[in-house]
Amino acid sequence: MKAATSLVVFLMCGPVLSQANLLQNGDFEIGPPIPGNQTEFTVTGAQLPGWFVPFGNVDINGPFWTPSSGSRSIDLHGTEPGALEQAIATQTGATYSVMFDLGAAGTQSCVVSAAGQSSPTLTHSGGQFPQVTYARDRSWSFTATGTTSTVRFDSASGGTSANGPHIDNVRVFRTSWPAAFQVFGAGCAGSVGTPVLDALPGSRPLLGQEFNAELTNLSLSLADAVFL
Repeated sequence: MKAATSLVVFLMCGPVLSQANLLQNGDFEIGPPIPGNQTEFTVTGAQLPGWFVPFGNVDINGPFWTPSSGSRSIDLHGTEPGALEQAIATQTGATYSVMFDLGAAGTQSCVVSAAGQSSPTLTHSGGQFPQVTYARDRSWSFTATGTTSTVRFDSASGGTSANGPHIDNVRVFRTSWPAAFQVFGAGCAGSVGTPVLDALPGSRPLLGQEFNAELTNLSLSLADAVFL
């Protein structure tokens, strides 16, 4: 007498949920005060909470420079060109979207990078100096290669001018979840061995995509029953 083969398969796909910003202080409202007689304050290193300036310096801008969100923004050129970065927790294989407002007085450009990947040069032509206008919700996506990813903004405007690209309202959201495939239980031995169910190479149950699995060691006899 031949036993029936019973296998239970769970396909786990991540849901799309409302999320909090993965960055700290993405609108730059927290940090050193701007002296009352100045329109900006230049910072280096770890002076800006949540962020780090890896080289050069950047300016925390006050209301004079018309931030796109709140009362402060960042100019990636302080007294010299600089960069700004923050490390966030990520999951290997998941994708993340970086969104921000890109401001300029004149024409300015920046590059966003994370996990060894870089955006194309992002450019905005704003008002005539000192009038700053913003291109809102510029975005770029990356795929995490580890459990920590450093999101970085670099000026691509060149030169040594103290007027560079402005950034504000910076957000990072997770946009995909690596799918998991798990078989619970095992088949009973049949005439050609114990059936094995597994995903085909490279196939994972991602939302909106086709998932392919393979059942091996399965007898062609009608006497063997298979339940999926």
